[in-house]
Amino acid sequence: EFTVGRLHPMLDHTLRIQRLMQEANDPETAVILLDVVLGYGAHPDPAGELAPAIQKARERAVGAGRHLEVVAVVVGTDEDPQNMAGQIETLEAVGAVVVTSNEDAARLAGNLTPSVGDGKARRTPAQPAAEVNLNIIKSPLVAINVGLESFTESLQAQEAGVVHVNWRPPAGGNERLMGILERMKSKG
Repeated sequence: EFTVGRLHPMLDHTLRIQRLMQEANDPETAVILLDVVLGYGAHPDPAGELAPAIQKARERAVGAGRHLEVVAVVVGTDEDPQNMAGQIETLEAVGAVVVTSNEDAARLAGNLTPSVGDGKARRTPAQPAAEVNLNIIKSPLVAINVGLESFTESLQAQEAGVVHVNWRPPAGGNERLMGILERMKSKG
């Protein structure tokens, strides 16, 4: 839905921003969790693209008498061309809560989620994680990468298991040509 006929949301934040605003306008939304991916092949300034929308979303919520938290997990390293520290600073400047691990982001978003019927998000200390039996995972994990081959190469360089699927959008992403293909399929 987010990639057919267009650039991946890591490169073009248009649909992400539209969805962010849609969810922020929903009176039942108290927390929005999003990721900001850094590295080669990603947008050159993702926080710069997302920050104005985050600020606007939070301001709208306040104007409607609601509290809205935005939790952003920044995925990257200090070596990435986007300047990880600068990306984090940009997001925090507009009130986003920034973490650098998916686990921390999910736990924080869960802790910020209001109790049923409460309607108020609140920051609470992270609850201790439930004990997980790691013996459940018997075989080594393998990533499946669909799209950019550089992601596969990065995992291979780290000696991680990875399967690359060489996928490209239909008709090279050209919406007009995709429409023609769809009409041809439906007449099929």
